[in-house]
Amino acid sequence: SHWANAWISFESVPKKNALEIVRGSHKGPRYDGTTFRDPNDPTQPLHGGDALPRLPDIEALRQNDPESFDIISWATEPGDIVLLHPGSLHGGAPVDEAFPDRHTFVFRFFGDDTTFHPLPENSASGYPQQGVLFTEELSTLKAGDGFR
Repeated sequence: SHWANAWISFESVPKKNALEIVRGSHKGPRYDGTTFRDPNDPTQPLHGGDALPRLPDIEALRQNDPESFDIISWATEPGDIVLLHPGSLHGGAPVDEAFPDRHTFVFRFFGDDTTFHPLPENSASGYPQQGVLFTEELSTLKAGDGFR
């Protein structure tokens, strides 16, 4: 539970283009990510298989029931910080002609209770199993080991 992302904007971001977070979603379940490769399927599984449930199509579900997800977001100014748990369902709202790019920097902070949880063994995505950062360091950790 002691884990946070600090999302910092480099320019003014209107609320309609801002980071969106599903309130309380960090409490579970943990979903499979998305590949971001198919614009027609925002839930295309990153890992595939049955290890994690498929990401829900939040936008489609909200069209039928606008109250089905409690989505929060804020307009931000340069230097503003939005703090969120990285296990939260979150993402940047769409960009448009009036706001074609969003530039942000994310710091990740984690505390003493943070433990390693490996990604699923099955990966249909073609992405490396444990990512490309800290590969050597992560290779020594087993599920449940302290992350520090």
